[in-house]
Amino acid sequence: MSAGKPCFINFTENLLELGVPAYFQPRDIVIELLETIKPSKKIVHIYRELKTMGYKIALDDFTFRKENAYAKELLLLADIIKIDFRNTIKEMRMELETLGKSLDIMMVAEKIETMQEYK
Repeated sequence: MSAGKPCFINFTENLLELGVPAYFQPRDIVIELLETIKPSKKIVHIYRELKTMGYKIALDDFTFRKENAYAKELLLLADIIKIDFRNTIKEMRMELETLGKSLDIMMVAEKIETMQEYK
């Protein structure tokens, strides 16, 4: 890859287990955790290893579920939280923003398509 901005890449749980993200240089990609992958001990372990290898971690369309003990661990590993503005209720967006700020995590809003949504 050429020098520049890293690519955000979604990996399935199977590809994560196979170690496919390690085929790329850490400077070239940001590894996204899809919202369809349930936080688990195994997923946290994989992401912790990737983080120690220098990869940046993004939580894509993340919704914080307090009842899942591993969700907090994933937050602690995250560099970026991507929030789907149209599919996340205002209260959840505000909760994630508060969590993100307290943990120094970059927040990215997705699907901002009108000036009204932007404001």
